[in-house]
Amino acid sequence: MPAGVLCVPVFHAPVFQSPARRRIPWARRVASVSTRFFRVVSRAAPEKTMKDLSPPRSRAAPEKTMKDLSPPHSRATPEKTMKDLSPPRVLPAVVTEPTSHSPKGLTCVLIHGWPDSPLMWSSQVTALTNAGHRCIAIPLPCYPPDDAAANLPGVTLPTFETAVDDVIVTIESLTNEDDEPVVLVCHDWGCIVGYRLQGKRPRLVRAVCAMDVGNDVDGLDAKETAFIAAYQGWLIAALAIGGNVGDWMTTSFARMSNAPSLQPGGLDFGRGGIVPHRRNWPYLAFWRERLGRRARGDGGDGNGNRVIRGVKGNRRVPHCPVLYMYGADKPSRFHGDGWLAGVRANGVGSLVVRVENAGHWFPVTHADVVNERLTRWLDLIGDLPRTNIRSAL
Repeated sequence: MPAGVLCVPVFHAPVFQSPARRRIPWARRVASVSTRFFRVVSRAAPEKTMKDLSPPRSRAAPEKTMKDLSPPHSRATPEKTMKDLSPPRVLPAVVTEPTSHSPKGLTCVLIHGWPDSPLMWSSQVTALTNAGHRCIAIPLPCYPPDDAAANLPGVTLPTFETAVDDVIVTIESLTNEDDEPVVLVCHDWGCIVGYRLQGKRPRLVRAVCAMDVGNDVDGLDAKETAFIAAYQGWLIAALAIGGNVGDWMTTSFARMSNAPSLQPGGLDFGRGGIVPHRRNWPYLAFWRERLGRRARGDGGDGNGNRVIRGVKGNRRVPHCPVLYMYGADKPSRFHGDGWLAGVRANGVGSLVVRVENAGHWFPVTHADVVNERLTRWLDLIGDLPRTNIRSAL
């Protein structure tokens, strides 16, 4: 391009002529000018273009970008770029040791949900470690602090199957074979991961504390079903659209829902108040599975969860003591009445706790109530003999 000449796209009004003397449409003219403009830019400094878009730590040695971010077991060859982030891989867990030793001390694995991070468990971690328990807070894949690597362009979205595998290898990397089985403490989508983990590796799990999401939603009324379909459809659309628009759609619903991550002190509040659209992957994964099972005529989930005798339907309650806590004040339940009956019929150590005047994020808003009930339940679990846990897989 000659010096001093600026490449400025010029708008040409559409020219309407007879078919015999049709000129090039105005839209094609604009596209042609834009194409030549970006072609000139890309030819100017191809190395600089890629270098400026890379994170700061990769500017010194671009070939080490994916290598530095990949888990240790997959750092062998550059050809394994995409495999570096494929499951099973160890997630960046936050481990907190007990402040004092307790003969009833257990290892608690805390798994959050949308759109949170391990930071949401701060109050529970303090209460549990003070009571002599060890805490391992594991992020969902693609969620902080796993988002830096997992959200790079070209990295595929997780599924619940891959998320379960990631959590399993993370637990195994932070415990010994002769350690007691862990107690899962889960919220929101973390509950779904917890139920499936217990079904797949029952000997790894001693008990499950699930908060606000059951493993069976049969029996919701029309209003509740419509609410769930509407907001989950919105978040799936945000994931499909992506980019700034997808981030805005995701953030707007999280803000409307009073998500703790956007409140002062929350992780996303300190990151500019944006919730990335890729955190919506659990909604897409869930509906893909659900619609796929309907298409195949398969009503089971393959998680090894049992049917409680005398309770109508398959309530899919884990084969271990279950503490189910739920907020009583929200637009919709995330469990059916049959699920509550199934938990109550699950034997010693299983119980249901209704948290009054509480919404979905009651582990944060009603932390004192949750911590008191949770620590008392863990004392009960510590006194129980280990049951002959088995898998139905």
